[in-house]
Amino acid sequence: QPIVFPIDAKSGPLSCIFQDIGTNVSTMATAMTICDSATGGVNNRKTGKSSDKLTCRKQPYEIAFNKKYQPLLFPFTDPNKRIYKITSNYFTGTGNINNPMEMYYSEGEYPFSVKNQSSIILNVKYKNKKGELFTSSAQFSLTNSETSVSGTSMPSLREIIHGLFQNKNDKKAMLYFLTHKIKPALIQRNEFNITPILDSMINHDIDVIDIIKFLLDYKRSGDYEQVNSTMIIKEQTGTFPIFCTGDRLCSVYARTKELNCVYSHGKVMDLFRFQSNLSSVEKEQQLKNIQKNETQRRFLELKNKYIAKLIVIKNNAPMNKIAPMNDIDIDNKQIKEFYLENKAFIFQTQPSISKEGRNISLAKKDKVVKYSENPDEYAL
Repeated sequence: QPIVFPIDAKSGPLSCIFQDIGTNVSTMATAMTICDSATGGVNNRKTGKSSDKLTCRKQPYEIAFNKKYQPLLFPFTDPNKRIYKITSNYFTGTGNINNPMEMYYSEGEYPFSVKNQSSIILNVKYKNKKGELFTSSAQFSLTNSETSVSGTSMPSLREIIHGLFQNKNDKKAMLYFLTHKIKPALIQRNEFNITPILDSMINHDIDVIDIIKFLLDYKRSGDYEQVNSTMIIKEQTGTFPIFCTGDRLCSVYARTKELNCVYSHGKVMDLFRFQSNLSSVEKEQQLKNIQKNETQRRFLELKNKYIAKLIVIKNNAPMNKIAPMNDIDIDNKQIKEFYLENKAFIFQTQPSISKEGRNISLAKKDKVVKYSENPDEYAL
């Protein structure tokens, strides 16, 4: 059973502790890692820069612990709708009886993956004073280094809340403040541009206090949903997660969920372990999850071998180029469906989709993926 370490912000000296263990242990990142402010835990380290040096014998990129669990997952709460529902939104959810809001994440035009990290959209459903229902959305984007931006940081959210409250009686002033001060600052800081949602709320006459409540819930969800999504990953993949954080409150919340965790502060680590008293039915399900996880891993290994034959986006599929299903020995029904739908193969490895195309919807222009006989060209 693979042991994975979802990391919020920092892992302390864990890399040194695990430097001599080369199998069945790795760090884990998900879409929720990006949605918070922890994108440093998403990508593998490839070089031994001086800034990456540890106090142990090996460099970070040489330690198996630092290699990310694959695939990079979007832990949907509803796999059919492909959405992740935020349940930690107390101020705008159950705690807001006057105008409850629904917050959830969804994929962009192309499925989320390690090659398409910006395919995350934050959605908010709410009603205006007339009772009309609206949905406002904002999509994550890419940095110049082709990695996803981080979630909007606490200092940025503080600045937004302060500016909106100062101008709460002037709609034009609030919109000007967001457009000309906040948006450029977020882009410069490589942070999630949340302003499209705020602009929409202001234009729909949502009360400033309710907008501030939304921002507070957005910040709360960063840590809470990393913990909640780890519980989902545990159930879906059969891995054994040990959650790592440098945030005291995040650690406390993980413990309320009886999630094994590490609280790292300075050179000290506090370890928390919970016994698992599974019923026979739960043990059987856990075994099935482990087997499913292994099937997915085999699936990924085979993917690079056949990706060169899958050359068409969406409906323009020349079937003579697609490998027959019998050529791939996969006995998992869900994986077969992914294969047949082409999504898991086509969209997460497209070399022709530009940075701008992944950021917004310009990728619609790229209707053809060039075919190559060399599978390595399309390798992850």
